[in-house]
Amino acid sequence: MINMTDNMIYRLGNLNKENTRISYQMSTGKLLDRGSDDSKIYARELYLSDKLYTYEGLKTQIEKTTAQNNVADVSVSEMKTIMDDIKSEILKALNAGMDRSDKKSIAVSLKGMRENLLTRATDTVDGEYLFSGSDTTIRPFTKSDDFETTGKIDYNGDAILRSIAVEPNVYRDRGIHGFDMMMYSTDKAIEGEKLSFTQQERIIDESGLEWSLTKATTGNKLTFDVDDAILDDNGDAWVLDTTTMKLVNQVDNNITLDVVKVDGNQYRTASISGNQGDGTTPLGFLAVDSDSDGDIDAADLKIRQFDKNGSLTGAPDGEISITETAGSPNQYETTSTLSTPGMVLEAKHNFFDDLQEIIKALEGYKDNDGDPATTDYVEISDDDVNDILRNSLDKVGSAYDAINIAHSKLGARNKIFENANEGVVSKITHYTILLQEVGGADLSKVAMEAQALEMTYSALYSTIAKMNDLSLVNFIR
Repeated sequence: MINMTDNMIYRLGNLNKENTRISYQMSTGKLLDRGSDDSKIYARELYLSDKLYTYEGLKTQIEKTTAQNNVADVSVSEMKTIMDDIKSEILKALNAGMDRSDKKSIAVSLKGMRENLLTRATDTVDGEYLFSGSDTTIRPFTKSDDFETTGKIDYNGDAILRSIAVEPNVYRDRGIHGFDMMMYSTDKAIEGEKLSFTQQERIIDESGLEWSLTKATTGNKLTFDVDDAILDDNGDAWVLDTTTMKLVNQVDNNITLDVVKVDGNQYRTASISGNQGDGTTPLGFLAVDSDSDGDIDAADLKIRQFDKNGSLTGAPDGEISITETAGSPNQYETTSTLSTPGMVLEAKHNFFDDLQEIIKALEGYKDNDGDPATTDYVEISDDDVNDILRNSLDKVGSAYDAINIAHSKLGARNKIFENANEGVVSKITHYTILLQEVGGADLSKVAMEAQALEMTYSALYSTIAKMNDLSLVNFIR
């Protein structure tokens, strides 16, 4: 009798285990509760789950990028419309019936358009700036401290696009940067050619790396390395104090110049002021004494390549000697032709500088020295105003062409992410189906097993009840 009871308890325990399995599969839809149930199936399930999680992460990232691309597309479209309006306003100002007061009204209108351009150029999505290049936390365009007088708007980003994963270990460039959008090329040089540029223009190469001039005159900024020896036109040495973020004149420590850290070992001064100094020897320029001979001469005049981390590359072709163009202040040219195969250098001009020139012309003024970084404005005649406006039409056209090309690049890159999203979605569907086939329970089979289990439970408990009737106590009764 005892053996029969143990046998019944053993069978009941087996049924309870089967009930636990069936209940788990019914509630979760999964085949396995523990990996030890079937190691082969569990290994395949882990592999497919990993793939699924990877592509779901890619999908989230691509969807975020697509949202940013859509906003960027709208922003650039609006900027092109604004550029059309600027051109229309200039043509209106060239109408013979427009007097000085009418042109000043147009200048006010252009100032509003400039603000709209700046707003669009600094658009953000989810806290990320769209047009700042590789670091989307940096505000791409900012007004200078003396904006009210100079109208200067600086680009703070770089020419390197962020790369977004579209497949495991496969990346694609996203969007466009400020060099594409609000700057146009004034000159371009390849192997065997010379590059000409002004001090206000910025130089980038085929890799998106920037080249900085080792000299800055009044009204401009000097970009330098933390270890550079810096001299001014008075022969005074200047040393960087990274604690106070100032360049300190070593002859008179009370004379300083604010600096900002660009990145890595790269720093940039505030605009050099012509009256900066000890009151009797105004500061005319700051320059890097690259040969450390204690003097600034032609050998020190160079452009140098900084890498994306803000450090001098130090490559043999990472610096190029340049020469000031004779009779043309603020104009430079590479001393010799480029000799590195595949190298491409472009001088990029900021269209916001052109807008300032147009606005001041409409107000009746012109920058006397031709340097947009300074405020040496003089009053000009109506004929001079019209000459500036006519010349500006070509600049507006160049800027519009640059934005239009950037827009086409943006559209092509956006299409890449749209196609990538379709591919990722299809793979997610594929791996979801595979995961269900490998690790999913057959609910129809489970339902039949549950019904069979219920019948087995009923039969077993019926048998136990009848066995209870066969006990010795009942027999004595």
